[in-house]
Amino acid sequence: MLTNEQLILGCIEGNRIAQKLLYEKYSRQMYGICLRYCKRNDLAGDALQAGFVKVFKSIKQFKGEGELGAWIRMIIVRTSLSLIKVEKKHDSVELGEGSSGFIEMEFDIDLDKFDYKRMLEHLERLPQGYRLVFSMNVFDEMPHKDIAKVLKISENTSRSQLLKARKMLQKSIMNDDYLMKNYMK
Repeated sequence: MLTNEQLILGCIEGNRIAQKLLYEKYSRQMYGICLRYCKRNDLAGDALQAGFVKVFKSIKQFKGEGELGAWIRMIIVRTSLSLIKVEKKHDSVELGEGSSGFIEMEFDIDLDKFDYKRMLEHLERLPQGYRLVFSMNVFDEMPHKDIAKVLKISENTSRSQLLKARKMLQKSIMNDDYLMKNYMK
């Protein structure tokens, strides 16, 4: 098995075997990320493919500062967002400040039996703007400042959309008898 450094060097040299190995190492995880941003499987597949093309074209710019997987993830996220923008304008609206009505609840989920696909279905039901902000903040751990810059919205909009997304997800999960019965301890 090649190290990341060897894979990077091989990709810089245009070595197809190194590119294939890098793709195989990260594609499954990155496809999961694409699915969080893109509602449709075909769009997620397009985002993955376009993202890896960008990875291979710009890999010589990776300076080794930070983790290779995190660097690839940022390219994949941005590529997914670009494809979504082409596909459809954001369905988010500028939200005013104030109380969100969000009720903080602790879910005690049995992760050994957790049905990720079913949870992804709940996430897909969110309006696109909410889903994007939620995914970027919760899954990709992006701060609101960065989310605002990427999505070209204000930080307050990012924060309020996250709260609204959490509220909608919470309500959706609470109404999902299957999840409540099978995954809550």
